Amino acid sequence: MIHGPKQDFIAPLQVQATAMIPVFVLLWLWLVLRNLRKNQLSWAHQSVSALLLIYLNLLLSVTVFPFLIFPLGSPIHQLDFGRQTLLTEFDPFAFLNYQVSQNLGNLVMLAPLTLLAPLLVRRFQQFRNDLALGFLTSLSIECTQLAMNYFYLGNRVFDLSDLLLNTSGGLLGWLIFKLIQRWWPRLLNRLHVA
Repeated sequence: MIHGPKQDFIAPLQVQATAMIPVFVLLWLWLVLRNLRKNQLSWAHQSVSALLLIYLNLLLSVTVFPFLIFPLGSPIHQLDFGRQTLLTEFDPFAFLNYQVSQNLGNLVMLAPLTLLAPLLVRRFQQFRNDLALGFLTSLSIECTQLAMNYFYLGNRVFDLSDLLLNTSGGLLGWLIFKLIQRWWPRLLNRLHVA
């Protein structure tokens, strides 16, 4: 539902994140075949890759999807773009007014990304690279939400406090990776980190 200035609009068609599952399956199969050709097939590495792709699909399902589709001739198309009641929230402390569950969700949302990425790619084992991955992923999500909201494809808001909480959660994932690196170094050897 999109909240317009005078009325609410309900999209008759919504595309869910399950539409992306074939894309992620094909991507995983491509990774398996590529590593098989290089004689670097490690089932531990492929399992973590699959886990990362499943996580990315779940991440998209809670941040970007569903896509709202309004057919031509819908009353919403008579409005100018960006006429929703709220497009942005630039207060970095807005999270103080959010529910605890929403704050916890935003805090842990990118932790799996910054935990799994250094298990697969050596470059992300450096703090600044992994933190940049978390920040840029969160910024991309927020900008996508803003663009989708502006063009009536979604109903989410660009929220600065979400960006800060997501990035902090990215730091949490990197710290968990560092604990794994310290306590289970053999796991990294099995993964054949690129």
